[in-house]
Amino acid sequence: MISLIGVALGAYPYFQGSPTNEELLAEYNNVGSVDCGNPPQLTTFTLSESRTITLIATYHWCDTAAPGTIGLVDRTGRQYGPWQAVGRDGMGSKPNSYWEVKPNVQLPPGIYTVLDSRPESWSWNNLDNSNGRGFAFIYASSASQAGTSGQGSVIFSDDFSDTRNGWPRYSIEDKSCYYENGKYHMIAIPSSKNVYAHPTAEGLNDLDDFVLEVGAIQEGGPDKNEFGLVFRKVDGQNFYNFVIKGLGEYSFWKLVDGSWKKIIDWTESPAINMGQASNKLKIECQGERFAFYINGIKVAEAYDNSFESGDIDLFVGSFEEGNVHISFDNLQVYPLPGGTTSTGTTGTTGTTGTTGTTTQPPQTTGNTVTVDSSSPGTLSSAEGVRLDIPAGAVPPKDDGTSGTMVFTVEKSTATSPSLPSDFVPVGETYQVGPEGFVFASPIRLTLPIPEGVDPSTVLGLTTFNASTGTWELIPGVVDVEARTVSIETTHFSPYSIFGLSGSTTADDYQKANGGWIIISNNHNYETGGPFVPCPGQDRCRGQPLHVEHGLCIKSVVFDDPSVASAWSPPTFWQILAHDCGYNDWMQVRCPVVTRYWVPAGTYRIAEYTFVSEVNHDPLYVPCSNAWSKPTQTYVIRPGDELDFGDSIFFTGTCTTGGYPCGRPATTSVGTGDVQVTLTWQAEADIDLYVEDPTGETVSYSNTEVSSGGQLDRDNLCSNFEMGRPENIFWPEGGAPQGVYKVSVNYYSDCADVGAVGWTVRTIVGGQVKTYTGTLNEVGDTQEVATFEIL
Repeated sequence: MISLIGVALGAYPYFQGSPTNEELLAEYNNVGSVDCGNPPQLTTFTLSESRTITLIATYHWCDTAAPGTIGLVDRTGRQYGPWQAVGRDGMGSKPNSYWEVKPNVQLPPGIYTVLDSRPESWSWNNLDNSNGRGFAFIYASSASQAGTSGQGSVIFSDDFSDTRNGWPRYSIEDKSCYYENGKYHMIAIPSSKNVYAHPTAEGLNDLDDFVLEVGAIQEGGPDKNEFGLVFRKVDGQNFYNFVIKGLGEYSFWKLVDGSWKKIIDWTESPAINMGQASNKLKIECQGERFAFYINGIKVAEAYDNSFESGDIDLFVGSFEEGNVHISFDNLQVYPLPGGTTSTGTTGTTGTTGTTGTTTQPPQTTGNTVTVDSSSPGTLSSAEGVRLDIPAGAVPPKDDGTSGTMVFTVEKSTATSPSLPSDFVPVGETYQVGPEGFVFASPIRLTLPIPEGVDPSTVLGLTTFNASTGTWELIPGVVDVEARTVSIETTHFSPYSIFGLSGSTTADDYQKANGGWIIISNNHNYETGGPFVPCPGQDRCRGQPLHVEHGLCIKSVVFDDPSVASAWSPPTFWQILAHDCGYNDWMQVRCPVVTRYWVPAGTYRIAEYTFVSEVNHDPLYVPCSNAWSKPTQTYVIRPGDELDFGDSIFFTGTCTTGGYPCGRPATTSVGTGDVQVTLTWQAEADIDLYVEDPTGETVSYSNTEVSSGGQLDRDNLCSNFEMGRPENIFWPEGGAPQGVYKVSVNYYSDCADVGAVGWTVRTIVGGQVKTYTGTLNEVGDTQEVATFEIL
């Protein structure tokens, strides 16, 4: 780091004269010495209302090279840009001292961080107006023009200060709608009543793609209510409906020929202000894709193609209690900002967590979701299977950059669970992918309990272990009301539900044969700090914290080995309680409690606290570590509950990086228009081949072809890793049209294992298919699949 003395900045020169249509939102600069790179603090600014950002400039006194890019990221991780900067002379006519971009992008209220692509030369100092932040200037359109998007005027706007737009006004037996105090009020008077409102003005008619924002205030009535927005309304029997509850939940529905169909079930979210409070709702509607925001935080994303266009209504509904009173304010509809659509990208229907990033509109359809290393994602399949992927679960690539994975769910007929006599499989078997990878943090998998099955008899999920050829039993969390069972796992394989074969309930069986280990966490996500580093751990920023309370099971002696033989330990023998609000699928109200059933026996357990900085800067790798207590011995008898409480500690043995027990995460591989992945569970060298439409073949001997296809993961006898996949892909936009052929070959038997079973997953234009087979001996080649890109 270089410090230069006497470099005077002062005001940024671009807007001398202070034009009336621009406002300086934030200015981080001063007159004094500057440090030439890697500002230790984030350069942030706050918007209290929606504004159009017209110009961002950063200062690079020590670097005269051509400028890079500037972008923005909000507190949820959603990115805007980056935009290519142009250079301007600085003090003493030094070239390219200033980088500037003109995004002309409209942002909702929130906190934003400036992203400079060359932080190693971004000037800063510790004086006033910088205080460790990179020197920057952020301009926006004047507040009077904040209603326009970066691509044109508002389509429709109403602050309800007058009645010119003609919203209905009446008070009858079951509903009331009226203007008062600059708001539009709607009351559902009886129980089980839905109230809709549409203006006489034309601006909300027959809209297809748009961004819609409105303030909604619960003025009175029960918290168990629903209110929000109807859009793409074809008629009174066909439309979409996004709603929230005063209890802190949201959902997304469609009415098709008068029949309600659930797209996203009621889901808790910490983004919602509960009770008699105000919430700002936002919908991005683009083709088949819908993204939903509450108070500036993205809570969900879904895909559906039932309705292409239609009207917009305001909506209020009651459940068991009536007199639901909601007012609406500051309704705006405007065009989609250029280049700002959101992910993780999902398949047929699905949601993300509470955070996300931005990318081009997704190219995938079907039961898939694409998630990167810094983003969360959710996949909700048509069958009711759900994957909840927390931010950071996708491991980085081999070079340390952000990785991307395509998660998939399919019904499987290739295998059928074979279980001990006391247990029976329940319902369908699902192939969940990608196989062959260890995720950086656990992912929640939820399967629906079929109709006609008593949830009290369900114990968990069973999964196929290809390396042993057996089905293992994993205790799960059974939600009797929702009729689902969930587990958390760091790797995938086929899964099915299992239950008891007799009349005994799951609870009675578990009490008779074991007990529960309980662990809690009372920490709120992205609070607290500063981060406590391990000895020698440096360059940490001291950002707010994500904390997990964990247990490592070091060893166990079972009282009844026959019970233990039908039980699978928790993933990597560790039990975790995430902090409150970690993702929308975690418990919102503290403490978060994990209750895990184990067979009776004597356990040696080490308790630990895992800590990570919460990162909203993709250019910074956050610090993380774990603090462990000494291993202790515990006896668990039938019916016991061993409760470790919710204590969080930062003493003991400190381990940098990930969890103190378990396997390290594997790195991500390439994805794109075409991805073909081969996995097997035997010590043998099996090779993957994909022939492209030009006749060139990608394989271990030809790892890249002229059409853009490449092999980026191989598994050889010389460095064999059990379960490590082989992967061939064509990047997005790079796969040529035509016919592709996939085959596998038994190249070498590394350990005299004989016949080897294989699994190949193909993802082509978002469509996923999984194939299985067996290679009997060295030299065998089998054609797996042929597909065509049109």
